[in-house]
Amino acid sequence: MARSAAPQRHSAAPAPAPTTLILTARQAILASVWTVLLLALPMWWKTTEIHRAPIPSERIRQWEAFIQNTIDHDRMRRMKFAPEYLLTLSLFNADPETLLVDWDIAPAVRAYLNPFLDALSVLYNFTVSSQVQHYATLAIKPEKAVGHEGEYYYLRPKDLPLFINSAEWNFGASAVSTSPPMNFIVYVPQASQSPLYVVGSDATNGFLIPQWGGIVIANPTRPVDTIGGRFHFDVDELRPAFEVFVAQLRGLLGVEAVSIPAPERLLPGYAVTYGQSGTGVTGWEVDRVVRRSVAHNVRDAVGAMASLATLIEKMENMVVLDHISDELTTALDALDGARAALSASPDRGREPLDLAAVARTARNAAVAAERAFFDPTMVSLLYFPTEHKYAVYMPLFTPILGEEACSPWALFVRFS
Repeated sequence: MARSAAPQRHSAAPAPAPTTLILTARQAILASVWTVLLLALPMWWKTTEIHRAPIPSERIRQWEAFIQNTIDHDRMRRMKFAPEYLLTLSLFNADPETLLVDWDIAPAVRAYLNPFLDALSVLYNFTVSSQVQHYATLAIKPEKAVGHEGEYYYLRPKDLPLFINSAEWNFGASAVSTSPPMNFIVYVPQASQSPLYVVGSDATNGFLIPQWGGIVIANPTRPVDTIGGRFHFDVDELRPAFEVFVAQLRGLLGVEAVSIPAPERLLPGYAVTYGQSGTGVTGWEVDRVVRRSVAHNVRDAVGAMASLATLIEKMENMVVLDHISDELTTALDALDGARAALSASPDRGREPLDLAAVARTARNAAVAAERAFFDPTMVSLLYFPTEHKYAVYMPLFTPILGEEACSPWALFVRFS
């Protein structure tokens, strides 16, 4: 009996692994990641780029070379130029228990000080205040001596820098004002140190403190009123002190005497005499101090711009916004205008030179240069240089970039 052949089963071939699909998806993921990186990195680089507006460096260097050859830098005694000053007149009394003092300060200022200040109003604005302060003891001890008129006390020049008792004396300067203060003090010593003199001060009995103010030591010259122990400085008694103050103001503001050199050669047969102006300053002296202020403002403006240009050149990561460049251009244009006005030759029929306008132009140049130099945006990234950027962003991007850099190599190995 014939056997029937068992049916032969053929197993179906196994389906191929979806390698192609997996590789395609992986390639798509890699492609999308690389696309994002390639687009994001330039965008990140552009958005974090430091903006550096071009500055007129060449013009600044030309002005820097100009002032180095033409402007005097000796200003040790003078105050820094400012359009406004605060003048504080103080009467300091060392011992009010034995002597109370007061003064006729308002009429004295009108009589002796205002004419000088009005003569310089073309250049400066002055705000004058006064005060009386008691218990103003010295921080140093005067030396004692005996002369023809009896005992007296004196201070040597080496003691003068320690005369001001800054820890206890209040000079009344406003804390909110940006105007430079100048202090002038009439000091009345205590009875145990009176009369008090300054060695080498001649008859003024006062001294100047550079870039600060002046002091006059007043020893009462008439008997003290026995009723209440009071002494009153009237207008006439304040005149010597104010004459000293005006002379000290001249030194602080840079007002120098003007004279004709060798007048016998320029004006043979004539005698040149110099009269009193009545205001403490002559017209020539005002003209000279205005011109000097122009030179000082030019120097300050050029110095600020040159320092800023050097800083920008050395620090490549410093932000320089457009308004900084505009301020520098404004300052340079003002300097060019001031120099052109001073260099113009006087012609007949031409209006005389307005020195006050030139001084304002030079001052505007200095203000614009200082605004550019002290602009807060100039230091916004000084403490976040490029090295710090790498230190912040590398921990974020390095793991991703490392993975994406190794993925193409893994695909290449798998295909090979």
